[in-house]
Amino acid sequence: MNIKKSNFQIILPIVGRDDAEILKDCHNLSKLKVNTIEWRADCYNNYKDINRTIEISKRIKEILSDKDLIFTLRSKDQGGNGIFKQSFQEILIKNLLDNDIFSIYDIEFNSSKDFLKDMNTLIRDYNKLSLLSLHNLENTPDFMNIINTLEDMDKLNFNIIKYITWSNSYEDSLRLLNATDEFRKKTDKRLIIMSMGDFGKMTRILSPLFGSFYTFSYYSKNSAEGQISYENMLKIYEEILWRLK
Repeated sequence: MNIKKSNFQIILPIVGRDDAEILKDCHNLSKLKVNTIEWRADCYNNYKDINRTIEISKRIKEILSDKDLIFTLRSKDQGGNGIFKQSFQEILIKNLLDNDIFSIYDIEFNSSKDFLKDMNTLIRDYNKLSLLSLHNLENTPDFMNIINTLEDMDKLNFNIIKYITWSNSYEDSLRLLNATDEFRKKTDKRLIIMSMGDFGKMTRILSPLFGSFYTFSYYSKNSAEGQISYENMLKIYEEILWRLK
């Protein structure tokens, strides 16, 4: 196996708390040769103010017009800062879609079935990509549990499946990578599968070898435990993995 530069993408997050921090991140990220940026809107102090969220979103797109932009409102239950109702999230995303700002929208798998169906349909109706995410913040399940969960997620027919666990050992990380390799043979969806924590760092580097289309890094501030800086990630890929035959 080898990784080619065209086989996967590195996602970098924007995690600023206010307009100034967000715009500073945007200007820094605009200088990098990276295709995909995620805005973690739940980190924004004013995310519950829809008008302000729309306005700062427009500024993000203006600065990062050549990037694919992911909109993520991560709930506290899934490791984020957001405390909100599904009805609020739906109204916010509908407004963002009407303004044609983001190209990918993250929806959490632990949402209600009706909400998942409605949001997937809404996002696709606007010709945008839907991303279904699930974060296990405590551990990495056994092999078949991982496969079964991924198959359940696959049935909902989102464009992208994101499944993140917490690794308490290198064995956990290897099991997740092997499960990724097995599952990718069963789906045509783009995958984001990796582990958090120090033991999970290896999955952020190696996951593209096992079927992930995306991996996560960071430029100025990380958005999850175990992320590796963009500079170090590039060094690893350029000096080692991109040279593998």
